[in-house]
Amino acid sequence: MGFSDWFVRLFAGKEMSGMLDQANSMKANVDAQNDVRTNGMPAQASVLSIADTGGFSHGQPIVQLTLQVSTEGQPDFRTSAQCVVPLTGIPRVGDQLNIRYDSQNPSVVAVM
Repeated sequence: MGFSDWFVRLFAGKEMSGMLDQANSMKANVDAQNDVRTNGMPAQASVLSIADTGGFSHGQPIVQLTLQVSTEGQPDFRTSAQCVVPLTGIPRVGDQLNIRYDSQNPSVVAVM
């Protein structure tokens, strides 16, 4: 925990500490997705469902996708991923997406 984390937890109260925890969790998720984007296993995924999270990043919506992932030589699996999508390219149920996933933890997925 850095000094700013400690300072917020000490002086800002529970609500701000909760927001800090949420921000740290989101950063860890982004870091994991960036690693998978570079080092992950490529696969195809079919969109089973899509839900708006209410969040935005750089003016683009953050959505929660439920995906059916198909990989060569491995059984298909279902997972979900939060990702930023352009307003003009929001996926629909049934769309096929290129993804990468962590072979050690298939719940970590990056939509390409």
